[in-house]
Amino acid sequence: MLSNHSLRARNLMSLTNSLLHTDTCCVILSGGISLRMNRHKALLPFSTTENFLERIISVYKNFGVAKIIVVVNEELFKLELNHIASVVLIKNEFPEKGRLFSLQLACNEMTSFKYSFVQAIDNPFVNTTLLESLWENRENANYITPVFQNIGGHPFLINKIVTQELKKENNFNKTIKEILSAFSRIKVNTLDNACLININTTEEYELYLHNKL
Repeated sequence: MLSNHSLRARNLMSLTNSLLHTDTCCVILSGGISLRMNRHKALLPFSTTENFLERIISVYKNFGVAKIIVVVNEELFKLELNHIASVVLIKNEFPEKGRLFSLQLACNEMTSFKYSFVQAIDNPFVNTTLLESLWENRENANYITPVFQNIGGHPFLINKIVTQELKKENNFNKTIKEILSAFSRIKVNTLDNACLININTTEEYELYLHNKL
């Protein structure tokens, strides 16, 4: 009988893996400490068959990005993640430096691509329809964000110009949002309010995912 890890590996490998978007990569930010959740958000069950990280990876694989980069903290890096196939794992040894530092760690893997999706681990509700709507606007601005009722959401798409600037940044007191504010932006309206969800506490997890398990 196959183990849960083996079953998950087979499921991930069996996804449609044609590279539809060869000029595009994805970086998943999971390098934080998850203090409010008190456990790794990447490993939280999303459904009976997938955790948050597996769910997000499967969506981007189906979308067809050329590379998936996952930034994780040291503790998560040490766990058994071998069942997650065809991704690049990067260890963040300084999670206290925040998401900007995590994103910068991925920049060396990102700079060979014209476009990069930036995906937070705390929003596992991303879907290919949303990704396509962002990608279709990739040439119209330096970064593209989904907007639901005038509120910006996740993930967002950046071009190589932004990636190169992120790579040079050394002030980690800045937020990613502050850096992006210097670049041109396209807001893509969506009816999908899930783009606004961030799961950071046990209460939020129960609220949004109780009925899925």
